[in-house]
Amino acid sequence: VGTWCVIDRILTTEGEIHALVKGVARVKLSELVSTDPFLVGRVTEMAEVVENTDEAKAASKHLASEFRRAVSLGKSVDYMVFIKLMSGVEGAELVDQIAYALEAKAEEKQKVLETASVLERTKMVIKLLATEMNMLELERSIEHKTHAKFEKQMRDAMLRERKKVIEK
Repeated sequence: VGTWCVIDRILTTEGEIHALVKGVARVKLSELVSTDPFLVGRVTEMAEVVENTDEAKAASKHLASEFRRAVSLGKSVDYMVFIKLMSGVEGAELVDQIAYALEAKAEEKQKVLETASVLERTKMVIKLLATEMNMLELERSIEHKTHAKFEKQMRDAMLRERKKVIEK
């Protein structure tokens, strides 16, 4: 299972080619046609199951809210992607874009990609995002503790120096 994409833009810099692609559909490889000089295959589009229920709407809203919170905790996300996601993108596009932005293992992202149900994908991505947010919270806690310890050491060193000056 993979993504059928169209090339939106091509940028060339210092001998490298960068392509900005947009996903069109989920596809499944049905036949490998050729391997030389490059891979060529036939694919079939996978139908997407869109649930228009209160549960699906609530899950989507919760995912957007948690993603916002993750960014406020320090999750690095491309600014334009964040603005687009927070401007009212819903359902499949929201969950797929957030899944792409996560620092999850390739196997976990592949499982999300293979899931046809938007609601099930949303639930999976909420769990992955929760794991990432736990890491962000731990990092922030460690950073605060380290910073506080460093400040205390600096204060103590400064007070020792002042005491030495006063004793002379």
